[in-house]
Amino acid sequence: MEEIISIKTIREKIKLIWLNIQNEVENEGAIYSSEKTLCFKFAWKLKNYYKDKIIIDFEKTIFDDYSDGCFLDLYCVINSKNEQFNIGFEFKFLKSEDGRNTNQTQSRVKIINDLKRLTYLSKNSKINLGCFLCATNEMPYTYEGKKQKKAEFKTYHKIKYEKSSIFPIDNKLSEENVELLDNIIFEWNNIDILDKKNRLMKGKKFSWLKPIFIEK
Repeated sequence: MEEIISIKTIREKIKLIWLNIQNEVENEGAIYSSEKTLCFKFAWKLKNYYKDKIIIDFEKTIFDDYSDGCFLDLYCVINSKNEQFNIGFEFKFLKSEDGRNTNQTQSRVKIINDLKRLTYLSKNSKINLGCFLCATNEMPYTYEGKKQKKAEFKTYHKIKYEKSSIFPIDNKLSEENVELLDNIIFEWNNIDILDKKNRLMKGKKFSWLKPIFIEK
């Protein structure tokens, strides 16, 4: 019997692939060197599952007159028997290497902007489903702390952005007011929640964000 493809089954497959990638990195010694590698590996696994039912495009532009960047990291069209699903993905892979940290303030802003862009596309029916995927070995993303710059751009564990509220705005990236379509909650794994700084649990390489889905 042919598999029934729906938004629900696509979401479940995304979750499974994300868990598979985590297992490869955390338990099987796989090395993901960059955000582009993470994006490509995810796309390859998605293609391997849906085979001829999926069309994949990287750095896809589907925005109309939007000031907040015009490319998606990954864009997929999945075809079922009677329906077509357009899926947009944004990725962040934030890691410290050789003692050098990422620009954490800027990255927090970009994380929220990615969610904002996916929401914009969903709201304007450019995609049927948006998905944000992120991993980091830098703990300032996972705990609140006392951030001095751009404190309104929050990504720490259990932070919740309420449905119908407006995403924070950074004028250097976008002046668009975009309303949340649903609640968004950041849920990080592999962190010690009893530690004041939510540091990585012993033996873990990264904290992986639970996929954030955005749907009209």
